[in-house]
Amino acid sequence: MAGADLGEIHAVAVATENKALLVSGRAMRSISQFRAKVLAELSKKMSRCKKGSNQWKKYK
Repeated sequence: MAGADLGEIHAVAVATENKALLVSGRAMRSISQFRAKVLAELSKKMSRCKKGSNQWKKYK
């Protein structure tokens, strides 16, 4: 018999009568955080390229 617990910090925790296994979700969280950071930077740069934006008017 085994029991499992799904979570965010530790993606999976499985326990049996004799052994336990804990899988960390740290790598998944860091990838997700990095992706959000890069998308925010790109979004900021793209907003400057839209006609009618304040940045567009400055350089025109």
